[in-house]
Amino acid sequence: MTPEQCTGARRLLKWSQEDLSLKSGISITTINRFEKRAIGYSIKTSTLSRLRQTIETGGVEFVGAGALPDQFTPAVEIKFADGSVARLRERPKLGIV
Repeated sequence: MTPEQCTGARRLLKWSQEDLSLKSGISITTINRFEKRAIGYSIKTSTLSRLRQTIETGGVEFVGAGALPDQFTPAVEIKFADGSVARLRERPKLGIV
C-alpha cells in the first residue's frame, strides 16, 4: 500500500486519520508521517500490514499497478452494500509515458 492509496482509501471510507488510528490502534502521528512521506520516516512492515488490514476490513480493495490491462497506477476500490463500486486511482507521475 502506498501513502497515496492509504489517503485515498480513507477518503473513500470517509475516515479521518483519527478514525483510522482508533480502528487500527496506530498513532495519528504514524499515519500522518506515512501519508505525507515524511523525510527520513520509514514505516514498519507490521504497521503497514495492520493499516492495510484495517482499511480492507472497512471494505476497500487495493488494486496494484498492472493488475488490469488499462491500469498503469495503483488504485483503491470500495464495494458498497448495494453492489456499486467506487475506484480512486493515483494521478500518473509527470514525464511517465
